[in-house]
Amino acid sequence: MPPLSPSADCKLPMGLASGITQDSQISASGHVGYWEPKLARLNNPGKYNAWSIIKKEHEHPWIQVDLQRQVVITGIQTQGAMQLLKHLYTVEYFVTYSKDGRKWITFKGRHSKTQMGNSDGTNVKENHIDPPIIARYIRLYPTKFHNRPTFRIELLGCEVEGCSLPLGMENGAIKNSEITASSYKKTWWSSWEPSLARLNLKGRTNAWQPKVNNKDQWLQIDLKHFTKITSIITQGATSMSTAMYVKTFSIHYTDDNSTWKPYLDVCTSMEKVFTGNINTDGHVKHFFKPPILSRFIRIIPKTWNQYIALRIELFGCEVF
Repeated sequence: MPPLSPSADCKLPMGLASGITQDSQISASGHVGYWEPKLARLNNPGKYNAWSIIKKEHEHPWIQVDLQRQVVITGIQTQGAMQLLKHLYTVEYFVTYSKDGRKWITFKGRHSKTQMGNSDGTNVKENHIDPPIIARYIRLYPTKFHNRPTFRIELLGCEVEGCSLPLGMENGAIKNSEITASSYKKTWWSSWEPSLARLNLKGRTNAWQPKVNNKDQWLQIDLKHFTKITSIITQGATSMSTAMYVKTFSIHYTDDNSTWKPYLDVCTSMEKVFTGNINTDGHVKHFFKPPILSRFIRIIPKTWNQYIALRIELFGCEVF
């Protein structure tokens, strides 16, 4: 079989830094003290902010990420950590991968299986996975290190079937006029307009909030073209120390902005209710299987914490 040749766009963060990858998906051969595998997230802040282990207590230490589906991996970003004034980092490592968690393959690249790691505890080192691999499980084995084998990581890639690019909420490709809502909250000092419903938007007023909080509210995106929508990320917001986020929601879609259809659960054939956020800044990602083929999409909050607030990104590709 010829080497995999994904598009140049197949370099998306797979969810460690953002929190989409859950703590339970990150495991290791062991760890030292409070330096648990769940902390191995790129740019993770705090006193204990990485995975670290004592090599002499583990002959071949490793850290593993279960992506819960097979994906294309095209790159790995690594970072060490600081303990007081001491740099902890991995100098060299190798990668193994698996589709089922039983049969493991060592990634050898085009020249060597050894990947060059970090040279201090703070900066990020990126290695290309060339040729790319398809896997569900990824393991990193540190072989050389400074003080202790230590990792904060991010995996880069895309979905196997492709069609997983951000559609433009975060980067502004979707225009403000293309984002509408049932209503929005406006006070003399703030205006929580639908155009603010952009993933990771900063500022004092940085999300969509409806005028009233009930189940008749919705946020709508006009993608301008018939689009294959494969996934969504949702995020909440904070206002005056109040945590606001949507806990459950449903999705409706249409081609003509008139006849709306609910996205159905494939098992029950009933309207699917998606689990939303549990805090204000974390990301929750849901995949649409089957994907949605449409121009207009609505997110309809079902339950929420304190007040409805949404920041989102849609993923997919234009069909025609």
